[in-house]
Amino acid sequence: MARKLNVLVYIGSGVSSDSAKNCMLTLRGLLFPKYAIIPIEETTIAQEPWAPSCALFVIPSSGDQPQSRVLNSDASRRIHDYVRTGGACLEFCSGGFSRCYKPDNEAERRSQDATDNQSWLPSFHTRQVAPGGLSDNDETIGTVSLKIRANAFKEETIKSMISYSSGTRVSMNAKGGHCTDADVLAAYDDEADNTNRAAVSICSVGDGKAMFICPQLEISAADLKSQIALAANDALIATLSATEASRLAFLRSCLDRLGIDASGENTATPALTDLHLSTIDYAHMMELLYSWEDISDRKDGQVLLRGGADIFQLLNDDADSSIPPSIEKAASSKDVTETAKAFKLIAYGTIPAAGQIGGNFDHQRYYSSLKKYRLMEADAKTWGDPLMFGEVVTSTNTLLEKNHELLARLPTGFTLAALTSVAARGRGKNVWIAPPGSIIFSTVIRHSAEHLMTRPIIFIQYLMSISIIEAVLSYGTGYENLPVKVKWPNDIYARDPNGSDEKSEYVKIGGFLTHCSYFNGSYTVVIGLGMNTLSPGPTTCIADLLPAGSSPLHVESLIARILTRLESNYAQFLREGFSSDLETRYYRHWLHSGQNIRLESEGGLRARVLGITSDWGMLRVEEVRGDGTGTGKIWALHNDENSFDYWKGLVRKKLL
Repeated sequence: MARKLNVLVYIGSGVSSDSAKNCMLTLRGLLFPKYAIIPIEETTIAQEPWAPSCALFVIPSSGDQPQSRVLNSDASRRIHDYVRTGGACLEFCSGGFSRCYKPDNEAERRSQDATDNQSWLPSFHTRQVAPGGLSDNDETIGTVSLKIRANAFKEETIKSMISYSSGTRVSMNAKGGHCTDADVLAAYDDEADNTNRAAVSICSVGDGKAMFICPQLEISAADLKSQIALAANDALIATLSATEASRLAFLRSCLDRLGIDASGENTATPALTDLHLSTIDYAHMMELLYSWEDISDRKDGQVLLRGGADIFQLLNDDADSSIPPSIEKAASSKDVTETAKAFKLIAYGTIPAAGQIGGNFDHQRYYSSLKKYRLMEADAKTWGDPLMFGEVVTSTNTLLEKNHELLARLPTGFTLAALTSVAARGRGKNVWIAPPGSIIFSTVIRHSAEHLMTRPIIFIQYLMSISIIEAVLSYGTGYENLPVKVKWPNDIYARDPNGSDEKSEYVKIGGFLTHCSYFNGSYTVVIGLGMNTLSPGPTTCIADLLPAGSSPLHVESLIARILTRLESNYAQFLREGFSSDLETRYYRHWLHSGQNIRLESEGGLRARVLGITSDWGMLRVEEVRGDGTGTGKIWALHNDENSFDYWKGLVRKKLL
């Protein structure tokens, strides 16, 4: 079974934005980099195949908002189905999603009762321990004391603790109603002798588990200190700071009861770092910098580049190299009035030496690999140079896309790479932290408008798929037969190395994202890849697949190999279109040949995957009868309108 590594935090209507933010911060600190902490909205819950990769579904506090009025039945039903079939759900404070699923008909209600779907529906009690509600400016906030029940956890690390309280205290009945098998984990001090009253409890829901944490344990002292209205409450901050270790220890124990590995030290989200610009040839660097003259400004002796959404402070790596005089002159002629904080962008006159830039990215290895692999590819000449690098960035794709003024002046093959991405992006609105040990880069492709009809842009993603797999398989000794495949349209999968045979399931190890914009007669495509390469568990990475005696794996070298393969394949595409050769190579590396699927938008219609269409690259499927024979009715599915649940063989219509 594929390992589930996503912790999904609901952030849509009906939840407190502060609680959602604090949940994200606390869970990232406890679980990064073992799990990806991903915000999720209602439409995604209802439409996307999130359940197969979800290790934990988290519901922040609702505050005063009526969740039951905003969560539609499809989304609510899918949460319940996920938990009932073996998933785990964690509700903070008065949560309440467990009470907002209403069966659509009497038969479903009877079925729900029969399978004990409502076993996670405790009755809640509220007590106003101080006037006021869950508002940020409440002056009556304070703390509540909890006692941990004996034998609640495998290891009894703490017996009591203190939690933040905004004024309203919530508790629940552990017995009675539908919640008949709840295990009380903690109770408020004044209710500790009442075996039926719980502040924290866990119960079974079919094959899954649901946990309710009534105190506001998602909130840390640091979270409160950052709120202006609460910053002056020094005594409260001091009390919570002194008990922070207990809060984290208790939450780790709670996560363990839900089957989540929260062992290890608490990890803060890494801070963004400077950006570094380098090239093989210094003349190439000068050419690039000259192209930025018209977006350069000067303020307080600094040369600033107006990228679009961000400002970049252009610096030299040493006193011997200089910013081109034309940029200095252009910058001096402009008046800068904004005081926005700029990213530092350091330009290098020579390739940075190993260790010259912070982090573990070896620029010397990257450029030497780029030169080596270019010799293996007749059409690989320029891509990957220049290289912009940041040890920690938000998202390489986002950084390029939102700075449209800078993007418009970048050449084809310009690449931005990182070691860690704190807001890595996937399809839809998925955002997560991509940990060190991953390949993280985005590259720019300028696709002339004259090619639009004969060389459709959609095929560039298929070129990327081919390039990634071929780059891995041709990387070195021992890589030739690695079980790495493509899941349509943009995911990279590998056979689970922990499986017992060749029929073991494939697990996701990466994915890529494309973004297209039009400017000055050409389409600018930004294509970004995130792939587990050397990442430690629990994720599967390429290093896990390698047999003994394989060539050493380096992130820098594999990025160079992917870029040279992509440049060569793109050149072939411009010459030939998506030719039979490219098509054959794509099918060789994908997971879907002959796969039986169901089309959810057509009432679960049964179909078989045939391939992709040669004109616009859509997924081509044929309707099949009950005996598996084709009916001759063909469907063409666009990747931007549909999502593919590989394990269920289900194609879903996406909400755009």
